[in-house]
Amino acid sequence: MRGFRRTTLFKKLLAFYLVILVVSFYYVISQGRTLIYNQVSEETMLSLQGAADRLINASFSNSYYTEDYIKNLRSQFDMVAEAVNSQILVISEDGDIILDTSRNTDVPSDSMEGFNLREHSQMSFLHKDHAYSYTIGGYLSTPSLCVVKPLKRSAYFDGYLVFAQSDSIINTRSDYYYNIFETLYFIVMGLLFLSYVAVYLFCFLPLRKLRNGAKDFGIGRENPAIIIRSHDEYGELADTLNVIGGELSKFDEYQRSFLSNISHDFRSPLTSIRGYLQAIKDKVIEPDKQDKYIQIILSETERLTKLTN
Repeated sequence: MRGFRRTTLFKKLLAFYLVILVVSFYYVISQGRTLIYNQVSEETMLSLQGAADRLINASFSNSYYTEDYIKNLRSQFDMVAEAVNSQILVISEDGDIILDTSRNTDVPSDSMEGFNLREHSQMSFLHKDHAYSYTIGGYLSTPSLCVVKPLKRSAYFDGYLVFAQSDSIINTRSDYYYNIFETLYFIVMGLLFLSYVAVYLFCFLPLRKLRNGAKDFGIGRENPAIIIRSHDEYGELADTLNVIGGELSKFDEYQRSFLSNISHDFRSPLTSIRGYLQAIKDKVIEPDKQDKYIQIILSETERLTKLTN
């Protein structure tokens, strides 16, 4: 119970800062990279879908394109692939790859068509919008994000347009953003720590001086002044406590003065009462005048009663 009672605001703020540091560090390290990777993958997927739609609208706007027509668009496909940093494939309805921007244009088309998706049981992939970390049955050299768009407008060719961007490219971009995020995190934590140090220096230390100074105040003894050289609320509070401490130091003086005043106020009516009673007893006052002095005695008694109250 003593340790609990001695828990200070400084310790509470320190514990709060440490909790924030530990929890945020855990999420930044364990979850931050995954969240950023997922976000970059989602943005990349949407970007590739947009690029695929623009390519289809620009190159496949008529309904008479053939397989040879598609192969003749190789240079245009290469430029788009370089612009989006991806590999572009055109796959026929039968599963044959008739164009691949990653292959040399001088390679004969039959060697480029040597891989058939139907033979590798990969046809179901073409009916999806996209697939993450996919190799198309080992055709792609590295796992990639693949975006699929159907080519169904021609009377002479049915197939699919595939944009594939390597996971390594996405990871590199994710690491770039994560490093920025991590740097900003440590900067924010550093600034938060500096803020904590500033709060400690400019708030907790003066508060500790006020607490220790006020705790040592006593009645009837010399109370040293609390020295805080600032013109803020802490300085004003120190001045107020110093005034209180000074008044407490003068308590004995006030007590003596109070007792002296009370003694004087009691002594005067008591002296009158005693004198008149003694005069009546000694028959100094004639009997016909005693009522007057008895009335004075009663008045002095009432005065004593009021002083007592």
